[in-house]
Amino acid sequence: MGQGVINRGTRQCQNCKNGFAATPEDFRFYEKIKVPPPTLCPPCRYQRRLMVRNERNFYHRECGLCNKAMVSMYSSEKPFPVYCQECWWGDGWDPLQYGAACDWSKPFFVQFRELQNKVPRPNLGTVNCRNSEYVNYVGDAKGCYLIFGSIEVENCLYGSPYESKYCVDTYLARESEYCYECIDCEKLSHCAFCQDCAASLNLLYCFDCKNCQDCIGCVGLRSKNYHIFNQPFTKEAYLKEKERIMSSCNQKMRGSAST
Repeated sequence: MGQGVINRGTRQCQNCKNGFAATPEDFRFYEKIKVPPPTLCPPCRYQRRLMVRNERNFYHRECGLCNKAMVSMYSSEKPFPVYCQECWWGDGWDPLQYGAACDWSKPFFVQFRELQNKVPRPNLGTVNCRNSEYVNYVGDAKGCYLIFGSIEVENCLYGSPYESKYCVDTYLARESEYCYECIDCEKLSHCAFCQDCAASLNLLYCFDCKNCQDCIGCVGLRSKNYHIFNQPFTKEAYLKEKERIMSSCNQKMRGSAST
């Protein structure tokens, strides 16, 4: 019984120590492509594959070409050169000069790693971003800060909005505006602390509400207006109760801040 094997058809992950299946078909495949059997379980292998994408950690370092200070997703200890956006997209270097013939007497991935450590990389994964120095994997951004994996965003802070503007602390908020702390939402305006809501206006602390307006603390509503905790109100009564709720919340926040 080989190292890392618990019983027939099962191996032990050398990282998390959990068992994982290893079928005869798996071993035949490994022999076919001439690689050793895995010592890590599928979840641990997946985590390592994802480690190549550093999306949310930033470092200060110098551009490897113009030596200017820049913000980068790569620390200065990395073995490969890193260029600022202007240099990487510019004509000051020739990417074709890094081409190399494959040496079939050496393992491919060893050569591939050597190539990766020679070719310059851009400091950030951004395209057409203005006044948005601290963003990554973002395209078409203006006036944004700590936005990740987003496109077509304007004046957004902290999170991953899409095609949105004036959103703060959102995650997967699409086509929304003036939203705060919204998750998995789309087509929202002037909403806060909402999740799985869509096509709605003026929602507060709502979950799974669609095509709604002026609702507080509601769940699962469709095409409703002026509801609080899923109970209907007249417009006048709703505005009065909303003012009372907001006043109470403000007093509690001021009390917490004073302590």
